[in-house]
Amino acid sequence: MLTLNEFLEKPHREFKEIEDVFNPGNRLSGYICLESTKYYGALWLTEINGMQCKEQLILSAPKMHYPYNRNEKFYFYNTLEVSPAYQKYDGTAIIAYAYEFKGKVFRTFKTRMTAIAQSFEMYDFVGMWKEMIEKYPEVINLPSEELTIVFELYGIRNKHLIIYPIELNAVVLFGINRKTEQIVLPEDVGTKQVPAAGKYYDIKPEHNFEDFYKRIRGELESTNKVTDFGIEGSEGSVIYVKDFELGWIQWKCKPESVMAVHMKPGLSRKDILTTCYNALENVSLEELNYEFVKELLMEEVTDREVDSRKTLVLKCIEEVKEEVYIRNTLIKRYKEFGVSLKEDKVKVMRFMSQHYPKNRMTYVYAILSALDGKEN
Repeated sequence: MLTLNEFLEKPHREFKEIEDVFNPGNRLSGYICLESTKYYGALWLTEINGMQCKEQLILSAPKMHYPYNRNEKFYFYNTLEVSPAYQKYDGTAIIAYAYEFKGKVFRTFKTRMTAIAQSFEMYDFVGMWKEMIEKYPEVINLPSEELTIVFELYGIRNKHLIIYPIELNAVVLFGINRKTEQIVLPEDVGTKQVPAAGKYYDIKPEHNFEDFYKRIRGELESTNKVTDFGIEGSEGSVIYVKDFELGWIQWKCKPESVMAVHMKPGLSRKDILTTCYNALENVSLEELNYEFVKELLMEEVTDREVDSRKTLVLKCIEEVKEEVYIRNTLIKRYKEFGVSLKEDKVKVMRFMSQHYPKNRMTYVYAILSALDGKEN
């Protein structure tokens, strides 16, 4: 098991007296790991309520990579066991974990790079997650001292690049055994209420992994529709390959429309936009700035590479700020109007045209259509 000294040798950030809003009165202190490995976002708790506590390592959502290098050479061509491929969701990872204090176990929730989920005016992760707890009550009791669970919070109210036809929902991505530090497949987490990530395929040992991987990527791409304000379809897949020592290892598989030029040198616009949306898990819209986005981008590239694209980064930051503000005010205005798009599309769009310029109406319609989607 990892020791505190080994943890502190990794890139990390200290946090102090963070209020646990899911357990009022508890304040957590410790360290959060910034290393782009299986310890990405992991917590090391050292104090609770200003008192030294039992040292506890809380695993988070590991950093996922592609199963090939920048020259697109795959690391393997077949596997010894079946490799299940699940749907990848484009939202916010919510990590459910348990911690111990004075002999009592507390269950709480965090985003990837925080100790506790935060609330901001335009991105109220605490409020949205409490809605999911109300929708799926068992969520509050799922994490344990042995199992951390990673959910995805997705939907039009938490839109990143993919436009989902649902207001807000949660899905179980996977679990992590805190003793062995090994991944637990979504269907083995044990949830009865919350849906588990949908499975695409089982890649069998007799399949050529590279060929099957490219097949999945092609099929995902064929279902995607690229628009000026997002992608309608799928963000990709996560493939689990069994390692006899490490257990399940996760590999990303993204369609070309999502991945764009991700594996090419430098930063793509989509990379930066995704990072800007991810940054909003940690800071408010007003606090989103170049230095914070740069810090996240430097997990993948050098500071020189980020600075070389500073103009694009700044442009993406403003684009994300504008999109989030318009989307949130649009949803609020739509709900206050009280007439759904399905009831009277003409009336709704006529009302919205009083508040948004003509060149924004296509975006307005897309958001409202997703908000009234089939999954609601």
